Amino acid sequence: ALELLERYRQHFPRDAEYALHAQARLLEAQGNINGALDIYSRNYQPRWSDSLVQGYLGLLRRAGRFEPFVQSLGQRLKQNPLDFPSVALLFRGTLSQGNLEAARNTLFHFRTEKENRNQPFQDDELETLARYFDALNHFNEAARYFSTLALQTRDNARKEESLYQLYQVMM
Repeated sequence: ALELLERYRQHFPRDAEYALHAQARLLEAQGNINGALDIYSRNYQPRWSDSLVQGYLGLLRRAGRFEPFVQSLGQRLKQNPLDFPSVALLFRGTLSQGNLEAARNTLFHFRTEKENRNQPFQDDELETLARYFDALNHFNEAARYFSTLALQTRDNARKEESLYQLYQVMM
């Protein structure tokens, strides 16, 4: 079954989340918690759907590893504050605990570190940050990232989408 799911993921890359989540659930059902966590860890992307992130975080909780995991993310960010996948996962983890202020501060700290080091934002970072702030109802911040993305990106489809999202945020 695991091989079949892996082939599914390769043949349908736009629907990789289904296969990934199914693989992790299957491994967990077989008692292979480490294997299930490894599936999530190796494939993690900051733009994962809420359902996939909740599957990952839920497994960490069921395995009694959530708190140490969040602490390890904090340690990773102390060593490298520009590690965006860790920033995104720490944001999602603290948000899932209902700690909106800590989640928001994770994003603000990332922005401050990028700006202090004169590091340009990547398009994916801008889009993800805009969506995260929009979800938090921090519309000024969301508008900031959507507008920067619209000005910066060379991808016309992404430019149009960010302008549309900027319009939506401002309405």
